Amino acid sequence: MNTPEVLTNFRLYYDGAKDMMGVVDVTVPDIEPLNASLKGAGILGEISVPILGHIGAMAMTINFRTISQDVNLFNMPVPHVVDLRGAMQVQDTASGVRKVMPVRISGQGSTKKTSFGKFAVGEGNDSSVELELTRFNLMIDGMESILIDKLNNLYTVNGVDCLSDVNKALGL
Repeated sequence: MNTPEVLTNFRLYYDGAKDMMGVVDVTVPDIEPLNASLKGAGILGEISVPILGHIGAMAMTINFRTISQDVNLFNMPVPHVVDLRGAMQVQDTASGVRKVMPVRISGQGSTKKTSFGKFAVGEGNDSSVELELTRFNLMIDGMESILIDKLNNLYTVNGVDCLSDVNKALGL
């Protein structure tokens, strides 16, 4: 068994580019199911139930140290594809040996907001971009962990198609 310890480092790539984008930190989206309220005969009060495959807004925030052409790239009215590639340090619990496990998050979406930050002498200006993702993919150690594609009815977790019955009912 591997015990995850720390994200050693990561790089952000834009739309398949070979060069990383600036010096950044990234807030990855939360996965929050949409819910419906269920109430009526036989139920004491109300129950909030998740709607199969429906996920709330998935926002990804990319914080840049300074203003650059990389920040401005997100102002183009096109789908933006970003790829985070990380090296996670893990420890093998049996041997105590530390090793690196690749972690990758990719997403596609549209720009919700661009902030060019502030100007202050001797400081970075903290520019940022917020994306609304329609596609989110998490890979851990080369294996797909989560795939959500809102526009193509895809929702898999650890290889399990969570929408197979829904898609079958829809004739997909």
